[in-house]
Order: sequence, then C-alpha cells, then structure tokens
Amino acid sequence: ELRAAWAGWSGHVLCDHYRSLAADLSPAVRGIAMVNIPLPLLDGPPGAAQTWLLRTARLANTGMTECYTNWVGNAARSSDAFAAHWFGARTRRTSNVEDNWGFTWTDPTYARPQTPLFHALLALALGSESCSVYTACVTGDWGTEIDLDPDGLRSEGREPLDYAPPYCPGAPVREDGTANANMAALLTLRDLLHEYGPALARGAYAADALVFASAAMATATAWPDEVDDDVETGVLARTVRLAAELMNRHQFRIDVITESTAPDADADPNIPWLVPLATAQRDDGLLALLQARRRVGGAVLLLSAKPLAGAWAEWAGPAPVAPEADAVLPLLPSPRYAHPRSDPGTVLIHEDAQGRPTALFAFNPGAVPAAVRRSLAGIEATVDLAPGGCACLIADRSGFPVVLIVPGPETTWTTGSN
Repeated sequence: ELRAAWAGWSGHVLCDHYRSLAADLSPAVRGIAMVNIPLPLLDGPPGAAQTWLLRTARLANTGMTECYTNWVGNAARSSDAFAAHWFGARTRRTSNVEDNWGFTWTDPTYARPQTPLFHALLALALGSESCSVYTACVTGDWGTEIDLDPDGLRSEGREPLDYAPPYCPGAPVREDGTANANMAALLTLRDLLHEYGPALARGAYAADALVFASAAMATATAWPDEVDDDVETGVLARTVRLAAELMNRHQFRIDVITESTAPDADADPNIPWLVPLATAQRDDGLLALLQARRRVGGAVLLLSAKPLAGAWAEWAGPAPVAPEADAVLPLLPSPRYAHPRSDPGTVLIHEDAQGRPTALFAFNPGAVPAAVRRSLAGIEATVDLAPGGCACLIADRSGFPVVLIVPGPETTWTTGSN
C-alpha cells in the first residue's frame, strides 16, 4: 500500500505545484498559460513509463493548457523514440510547443532539415494543433552570470564543451541574419501549413485499436515489491513497443486511452481494446468496464507479463502472456486501410466526422527504404520513403496526392510535392 501511495503521490504534488503557480496569475494570463510536460522515456529505468503516466494524470486539473516537449530522442532514427512520441502525445492528447530545431549535443542530424521536418509532421499526425521551432535563432553571446558551471556539468557526466557557444548551432537563422540549412525546413513547413492547413483541420486522429493505459496498472507496477523483478514493471513499455510494431509492420492505426478518455463500454465493438495488466492489480471499476464491453460484443485483450491471478483469474476472454505481435494478430480484426503489398512503415490517417479519410502521414523509422501503401476508399495510396523519411498526403477529388515528401536524415536534402 505504501508503494502504491508513493507511486501516485508525485502526480498530486505536480498538480498542486502548478495550481499554486496559476493562483499568482491574473485570470487573463491564466487563460492562456501552458503546462509544458516532457514525453515518457521507454528506454529509461524500469517503470519509467508508468511513473510518467501517474505524474501527468492530474494535469488537466491545473486550469492551464497542457502541452508537451518532445526531447526523447530522434524519432526518425530510433524506434523507441518514435514509440515514445506516439504514446506520450496520444495519451495526453496534447500539442507540441517545444521541438529541437538545431541542438546537436547528442545527434548532428538535428542540424539537417529532414530531422525537424520529420518531427513536425509527426506532431501534426499525432493531433498537435501547433508546431514549435526551438530555437529559431542561433545564439552565441551571453555573460558569465548565465553560463553553465563546468564542474557541475562534469559531475553529471557531461562535457562542458558540448554546452559552449553557440546555443542551438543548427537553428534556422544565425545571429548575423544569414540562414542555416534548417531555414529550408522552416520555409517548407510554413508553405505546407499555409496551403493545406484548412484541409488538415478537417480531420482528426483515428484508430483500428486502442491501448488502455490504466492508472491501476501504473500504480501496481511503477514500484514493484521485488527490486530485481522487472518483468511486470516493464509491462507498459512492452505494450507500447508491441503497438508500435503492429503499426509499423502490420498496418494498424492505434490510439491510447486512459480512465479519463475511455469511451463507453458499448462504443464501436469492432475497435479492440488492448489492456496491459499487472497480475496483482486491484481495480474493480476497470474489471467491470471490461466485462461490460465483452457482454456487448466488444473485443478486449488483456496483456500481462505473468498468468492472471486474483479477480482477473476468472477472465473469460483472451489474455496472452508476454505476447509478441504474431500471437496477438489472430485475435485482432484486419486494419481498415491495409494493403497486401505494403512494406513496413507507420501510417497515421486522419478522418472527418463521417469516417472518411482526409489526410495520410507516412513514416519510415526503419533502416531500409520502404514502399508504403494503403487502400483508401478504393484508391491505392503509395509513397516511397527513404530510411528516416516521411510524407504527407492530403485527400482531394482525384485521390490522395503527395503534398510533401521528406528524405531521411542521411539523404541529400530535397523536397518534392504534387
């Protein structure tokens, strides 16, 4: 009980802290104030994804607009970073307000136009209502009073030279007003939103399946009883990676729900719920909701690290233990827009209120080129993507023309549009 209480305590503290800050703001400022939260790390300590879930669960009660910063790695080059972007942005349903447009401390490709454009398109695909350019300008001059302490950096295992001027060396504009390479990315993003912004606004993120990330699961697995037992502690991260594989290799579109965003039990029964579970977690409310969904014909898959126990042992539905994608696929309906000849690639499709596709965002976080295909309302949409490349297709009367294709970060910078 103490471990469970401790797991949820940080969320209460963080919410109270932001409420305290908000209390000192005028009503006008409070109405536009933002809480900028980091995305979760999938490759961090065991239980990191669950503790993030619990820390952020109450931020909607702060009275301020919740947004996110995406410093969890390069999604164009890392499958874990891509999955972290997807899980964090879709769990909280927030918009991006801080993106890396030229910091090269850990990755020199952030100074190449392909990388910030990849992340900008990913943010839009995940439902963000904004794109961030941080920073727009390189900075090289500051005083010692704000300079970072070299000894302090070394004590954290960091190299002081990495933090020496200039600040954000790959930013679109230099201090003297001349342009860096990322200016091409900024102008491309500007032109895309200027011409196609209204079309993008007509649709919203849509899914073939839902991952239910419950607070009870997070509470039960964030701080396990056994220090050396990370089997259950890793259940959420494994589920996120499973969802990423289903999207990338098997053409599914998957969303994330929590207790605050879950639809009613009788919502579209053709949309399966994938529910990561701790075998010992106690949550009568969640169990009742899932049982009610099964009674109306909705598919529910419990994903656990160990055989179910306690109240969950009587579960009559599918409950694969530590499943791989191949074990889950027979339990899922076919994805709506699947194409029989598509290479691996993650495709996120927006739909309008009538369920018609309005925009397609295609990503190739893999290491080899991919011909990514989908079948949309009888029309085949195809785009060839370099490793780390991405594309945006917008519906019109003729079909789904490519309006922007971005080469991978290791490819010579060019953009093409139809």
